[in-house]
Amino acid sequence: MNENQAKIEVNKAEKKIAAFFIHQNKYILLFIFLVLVGYAGYLGYAYIYRAEWDQTKKQEYINSKEKEVVFNKAAYNEAVADIKQRKIDFAKTVENANDIFRLNK
Repeated sequence: MNENQAKIEVNKAEKKIAAFFIHQNKYILLFIFLVLVGYAGYLGYAYIYRAEWDQTKKQEYINSKEKEVVFNKAAYNEAVADIKQRKIDFAKTVENANDIFRLNK
């Protein structure tokens, strides 16, 4: 009889806990949401406003970025010349266009 009574008590406790979470789920979700917003705010503050690098790390970053970018002046000049040629071609008027629909007979 003692085992059955213990099982009944466990079942009652489970039902009470489930009922608590069902009835209080708005507040629990609000609490979780506020904790997550607070944590995200802390991370944003820590990474944006308290970002500190020493001089060696700054110089190392600058050196790594300088090695990655190589300016190809010949390709740049070729692209600029192509843009200028297109601008000239666009400014020309169309003189002898074929009448593909044969509107002018």
